[in-house]
Amino acid sequence: MPQARDLQHIATMRVTFALALALALFAATADAFFGGGKKPSAPQAAPGAKQVEVTWENNGKTVTANQGEPIANVARRAGVKIKYDCKKGRCGSCEVRLNGRASAKVCQGATIPFGPSKKLKIKTMA
Repeated sequence: MPQARDLQHIATMRVTFALALALALFAATADAFFGGGKKPSAPQAAPGAKQVEVTWENNGKTVTANQGEPIANVARRAGVKIKYDCKKGRCGSCEVRLNGRASAKVCQGATIPFGPSKKLKIKTMA
């Protein structure tokens, strides 16, 4: 029959294991949610896609992006925060201007446009 001291040791080991497991799960979840503190790098370009120099007019930062890459990823790499209110494209808070003309809704998956241009200026509206 186990001694009280042995039972206490087993209980302590179980609690330690449970805490270690909870910490590991929390760390994995936080890393997946926050991206491990790393800014995403530019994905490999699709065949026929060119690289574009993207300048954010709001803060003057410039990053390189691939045509067809989601604008949200480019903004994240540049450290630009884009507001999202409805996340359905209705409110317009995520809208950005491309080269001062066309507008795109980032929450709807807007991408860097294809075309001959090698430079793009983006300005957040909100």
